[in-house]
Amino acid sequence: MSGLLPPATEHRLDPATSLVVIPWRRLPLVHLHIHLDGGTDLDPPRREGTAQLTAELLAAGAGPRDRAAFARLLDETGASLSISPTRRATFFTLGLPAEALSAGVALLTDVLVRPRLEEEEWVKIRRRARQDAVMLRENDPGTLAALAGRAWLYGVHHPDGRLETGDEASLGRARRDDAAHLHQQLLRSPRRWVLAIGDAAEDEHLRAARTLMEALAPASPPPAPPPPPMPPAAPILLLDRPGSHQAYLWLGHACGPEIMNEDPLVVELTRATLGGHFLSLLNRRLRVELGLTYGAHASWQRSRWGGWTAVATYTARDTLRDTLAATFDLLDAVAQNGPASADLETTRRYLTGQHAFGFETPTALARRFEAIVEGLRTREHDEEYAERLAAVSPPEVARLARAYWPRRERFRLCVVGDATSLRPVLEAYGALRVYTPGPAGIVPTDRR
Repeated sequence: MSGLLPPATEHRLDPATSLVVIPWRRLPLVHLHIHLDGGTDLDPPRREGTAQLTAELLAAGAGPRDRAAFARLLDETGASLSISPTRRATFFTLGLPAEALSAGVALLTDVLVRPRLEEEEWVKIRRRARQDAVMLRENDPGTLAALAGRAWLYGVHHPDGRLETGDEASLGRARRDDAAHLHQQLLRSPRRWVLAIGDAAEDEHLRAARTLMEALAPASPPPAPPPPPMPPAAPILLLDRPGSHQAYLWLGHACGPEIMNEDPLVVELTRATLGGHFLSLLNRRLRVELGLTYGAHASWQRSRWGGWTAVATYTARDTLRDTLAATFDLLDAVAQNGPASADLETTRRYLTGQHAFGFETPTALARRFEAIVEGLRTREHDEEYAERLAAVSPPEVARLARAYWPRRERFRLCVVGDATSLRPVLEAYGALRVYTPGPAGIVPTDRR
């Protein structure tokens, strides 16, 4: 046992509501971490980015205080507040001195149930978000490839394909009434819990958590699962960036619900072996041995309905052909034969050395316990981390790479770069759709 996770006590208010109390006595601080089911999956159709705008609006004044008065109270209390939507949930995190716990609970209750949602603040927040969307489109092709790639993989109307922060067009269609409606959906979240972490007695933690949860509306029924994603007519999306000397790639695969049954440590070990550190297989092959890129990264994400895996990299437009060939060769080889034992051991040592850094702050602890409450991992995954990694063999990594990572025979690819130069190379891998991102959107919505 590693002893990294402190003891925790879970209390059930009802089938939808959990309270988790975690004593943490290193500093005289308390953190309240609230999970409410519903995030960007609540965005109205064609108004992607609404959940992110709503999160910012909730923090722009609550109860009797406008934005300025609310910010002053946070400063005077020594508190910090963040509201973060993901694809499946919205997280409210309040950190403050332990002696200010009661004041913090009152403040957070106002945010949850009495936000001001002022039109003037909405206009400013949305204007800034649209400016950020333009900056991303024009200046961050790597992020653009990842966002558009996932939208191409699932479709922007599927929860896993939505543009979390929206684009210029979808944000322009969003209205303050959309934020008000989304807020009401959060109050009726079908699953909700509070993790209270810090230097306070258990009964104080429990009282604070109960106060917050009892302020919410009764839980609504869980949503029906979305229909499975329809594959696009072409496996490749080429986002035209005329004159670009670089090509940015996002190579993805949509996984079915069976990935939810896999041990997350084995999936993470597979990801890291492929592209999770400097000496990972993709980095070594593409960067060190072939000199095609400065970096390559493998990723995976579970969602409520399955998940996806991906490889992202970039290269000069003249070396795109070699980069794609080398990437597919490596993915196919690992799926067929697994990694060498020495490569797997290098990744084990790297992950084991990094693991303890995930327990240094209350927020990091909250994320760990949140995954445990949600059923995505267990305490043993952290307390027996090194031992579990040591038990994974190269054939097991090969099985996961074969089952879940993109390969030549099944992939979706998004490339950002000069279409005239890149099109002949990409056509060798399948049909493609060429699209020019602009004010009308960063990705085609019809996928045909």
